[in-house]
Parts: sequence; structure tokens; C-alpha cells
Amino acid sequence: MKRKLMKIIPKIYLDLEELMRYVDNNKDLVGFPSMLKGVAYATDGKDALILTRRKGYLRIDANELKTLIEELQWIDEDIERRSRD
Repeated sequence: MKRKLMKIIPKIYLDLEELMRYVDNNKDLVGFPSMLKGVAYATDGKDALILTRRKGYLRIDANELKTLIEELQWIDEDIERRSRD
């Protein structure tokens, strides 16, 4: 069966507080607060989730976190450099 590919990503609104309560009550999960409004993090040791109240989530393999961080730092530096030009 052929899957239909999406062309538009629908907005997902998450109940972040309820999700984090679930994480906190599950011994196999660890939650982390964020300084960013409407953002939280959770992990099971294998995957990491970046949860956002208004946009949904990003699930990434724990082994790829360092690459994600490096790429985000590169983007941040590029944005800063472009703003000076």
C-alpha cells in the first residue's frame, strides 16, 4: 500500500504539563525543564524528545544529540554573522 506523502505539516498542540507529569511519574523516563517558554525535554536513555507546546516535538536518537547541538550552534553563529553584515 502506497503512503500518501504530506505537503503541509499540521500544527500540533501538546498539553506539555500533562506530558511532563507522565514523564515525572515514569521511572524509565527523565524530564528536563527549559528556560524557553513552552519547551521541555524528556529522555528514556535511547531517544531524546524536545517537546514544544505549540509545534509538537522532535524525537532524536541519543547518539545523534551531539551532532544536533553542533549543527544548532553553527546555525546560531551563522545567524549572528549575517546580522552583522
